[in-house]
Amino acid sequence: MIGVRASLRRVVVSSLVSAIAVAGLAACSTEPRGIPGARPRPGGYFHVLSPGAKLPTDAECAARVRRSPWEPRPDNTDANQTVPHQPVSLARFSQYSDKWNRDYRTRITGNFKGTTDEIIQWAACKWGWSDDLVRAQAARESHWRMSNEGDFEPRAQGHCPFDDTRDPCPTSFGIMQVKWYFHPPVSNPRVGSSYPLIRESTAFNLDLQLAELRGCYDGMSTYLGNTRGDLWGCIGYWFTGAWRTSAANAYASGVRDELSEKPWRSW
Repeated sequence: MIGVRASLRRVVVSSLVSAIAVAGLAACSTEPRGIPGARPRPGGYFHVLSPGAKLPTDAECAARVRRSPWEPRPDNTDANQTVPHQPVSLARFSQYSDKWNRDYRTRITGNFKGTTDEIIQWAACKWGWSDDLVRAQAARESHWRMSNEGDFEPRAQGHCPFDDTRDPCPTSFGIMQVKWYFHPPVSNPRVGSSYPLIRESTAFNLDLQLAELRGCYDGMSTYLGNTRGDLWGCIGYWFTGAWRTSAANAYASGVRDELSEKPWRSW
């Protein structure tokens, strides 16, 4: 169902701040791949690629990750080491175009292991995003915790995962809080669903969410109108499922705040 994304799990109170130039979110780096014990450098390692840009492969991005044992979320270890059986088979996403389903959906693999930050780097590189932007959105969604659950709904609404008996039950999972029954929309929850992989695998959770963000940024929505090149509009859409509403703008402002403050630098 396409509609306003439930916002019970958090209240965004930040006011909108001035726009940030996409190209300035982060810069490419030529520093050594391995920095033992180091947090990611301020500004990150990757920049936002323009709409329609050629995207790197899984393997190319795995080689570009700056490796470090720094792990502020050791409770993510199991999920960080979980890789889906390949190839991943996801149902069609009705909210995105045939081109997205053909070219982007089939790139969603979750095929990477590492620390939480290394996985963030890999997924950001793969989908042409600034890794600091991804860190910021993940901080807003879950404080980087794969165990995070949200968007609890009464069982009577019919959206509870097939293996969850709680009432109300969570419907959004993981580091990016992917709402399982809408990403993708499925009639049979056991066929073509992103669940339970979005709960079990950090790399898959990030891979899927950033593929959708790229689809919005590349203008592949089937119902939102012209979204091409509007980064903050696409960030807000992830929260609401609608375009440029007050709630979507407030959420985007909250991600900007995380990007400015970089709380992971003190974790």
